Amino acid sequence: MLRYLVALACAMVISAPAQADVLWHTYALRQQECDSYGGDPQIAIRGCTLIIRSNNVTGERRSAAYRRRGDHYVAANEPERALRDYSSAIELDAALNIAYFRRAELYLERGNYDAALEDFSHYARVEPNRVAGHLGRCRTLAAAGRELDRARADCDTALELARPEHVAIVHGARGYLGLRAGNYEAAWADYDAALRLEPYEARHLYGRGLAARQLGRSEEAERDMADALSHAPRVANAFSGLDNAP
Repeated sequence: MLRYLVALACAMVISAPAQADVLWHTYALRQQECDSYGGDPQIAIRGCTLIIRSNNVTGERRSAAYRRRGDHYVAANEPERALRDYSSAIELDAALNIAYFRRAELYLERGNYDAALEDFSHYARVEPNRVAGHLGRCRTLAAAGRELDRARADCDTALELARPEHVAIVHGARGYLGLRAGNYEAAWADYDAALRLEPYEARHLYGRGLAARQLGRSEEAERDMADALSHAPRVANAFSGLDNAP
């Protein structure tokens, strides 16, 4: 009997660390799946889901898993699920600022401008030295067609903060704002600046063409717009909300 009890005690001592190793390996595998971008989003979603359902993770880790699963739902073209996950991430960790930004992008795409403004404004407030919040608010106000002076100020701030690889994006956004505001000279100048950095970007070409057409430069306008359509046949859809769109 004594031998049996000793053997059982030894087995328990050995098996507990072994079980912990298995659990850690399983968690690490799920975390690797959840963290992966660019592959099959369903595999990544599975990994994040297992982390979210686990009883052995902190609220902070669960929040991060919700945020990443939201990203993967976006990749899988499931925006409603993505929105729910970003909101869940924020409920668990209100300091997870990237979740506000991701949710704002989805709200903007879906035309929910008030919600997008609220989230972009939060991001700009807590990350004032980053481009994303200011640029997002500029784009949202331009799309909504309101507070265009405020939108211009946000785009100007974004341009001051922009790294070299982001400058063309900001010029493009400010170019669209110029079209929206009827300031066609400024719109043309911004799209032209963007094209010097990204000469084959269809949106910049099409936007510059629209601005040139409003300035009475028809030949230039048709050339830019035709060139843009040759690169991206649906590029005009991005400008469908403008009064001067074709």
